[in-house]
Amino acid sequence: MIFLIKSYQPARLELQRPDKNFKHLKLYFGISFPLITMFKINQNYTHIIVIGNGFDLNLGLKTSYNDFLASKYFDKLCLNGNQLCTYLKGQHQFKNWIDIENELKEYSSKIKKAFFEKEFEELCSSLISFLKELDYSQINIHSKAYQLIKNNLGKQFLILDFNYSNSVNEILINCGMYDNERSYRMAKVHGSVESEKIIFGIEDDVTIDRAHIFLKKTCNIHYYPIPFNSLFKTAQHVFFFGHSLGETDHTYFKNFFREICANLIGTKKIDLYYHGKQGYKDLHAQLDILTLRNIGQFKQNSDLTQIDTL
Repeated sequence: MIFLIKSYQPARLELQRPDKNFKHLKLYFGISFPLITMFKINQNYTHIIVIGNGFDLNLGLKTSYNDFLASKYFDKLCLNGNQLCTYLKGQHQFKNWIDIENELKEYSSKIKKAFFEKEFEELCSSLISFLKELDYSQINIHSKAYQLIKNNLGKQFLILDFNYSNSVNEILINCGMYDNERSYRMAKVHGSVESEKIIFGIEDDVTIDRAHIFLKKTCNIHYYPIPFNSLFKTAQHVFFFGHSLGETDHTYFKNFFREICANLIGTKKIDLYYHGKQGYKDLHAQLDILTLRNIGQFKQNSDLTQIDTL
């Protein structure tokens, strides 16, 4: 695959491929690694790897919301009177766990304050600072997450990375992949801490106060659509590792699962990774919604493998 450099500017590189069916590919670079935010290409990826925070946790990185809420960065916001963070801390103490994105919806429905957006921006900045301190030297190369990427090297794969961290880039570097190839092997769906531009928030179909529109991911100024439907349709093998398939991301996946149920895109090989018995139940609760209460048909129409990461 040959790319021609069309133009270069600081922190931005635009490449154009000499192919009549190819319109353009734009790669926006963060501080130290490429970030695909928008692209239009021939759909020739045979293997699609979707990863969420469970992927980083399986690598041994401390990236959970619990880890963040226990950090000095989050504590500082609470001490400085950030009422959104104080609310989140209270919910965490009450439930002993937390899904911040879902809690944002609850907070929005209860609170109408002029400084809510400022509090949210402070929360995002604090999350970036926390994740920037990750120690990638601690990545477990024997973990199932690491081995998944390693086993797909040499194939036509694309990683749809929902994490803000730099873990995938670190793995690909460690596996000897050059910069130019890494740039089209991963798409940072929600941005990255390296670029300090993250997409954090809630899904489109939630009804919220107009003043809180900033909470919606698709309203983030850094949001660019990725052609999930096309990528899934042409892929032969799709992996989901460490992604809860949660409500805030249903918009990305619902067409794929429903088209499989309706047998519209042929039989796909699908690997679903889950974490223990509770993780299995949580994942199937989301599948129940994504398939319109038709999990049986989904399993019948796909070549499904379910893998416990414990």
